[in-house]
Amino acid sequence: MFLRPAMKQAGDRLTVLTNALATRITFDKQQATGIEYQADGRSKRAFATREVVFYTVIIIIIIIIIVIIEIKLTIAT
Repeated sequence: MFLRPAMKQAGDRLTVLTNALATRITFDKQQATGIEYQADGRSKRAFATREVVFYTVIIIIIIIIIVIIEIKLTIAT
């Protein structure tokens, strides 16, 4: 898993959810402050207290990868 190094470094400060859909990154001015997502059929929010920029970049990269995979699956079927 390509996230393992980041997860080990972050320790308790990073939670990775599977089967969740990120729907929005929340901002305060130009600073990302959290994320809205859907999991277990419910809309939820998670807010960061620090290191938001680093984790926001990871989230954006993951979303891009997921979109690329979905496009490839759509083309293949």
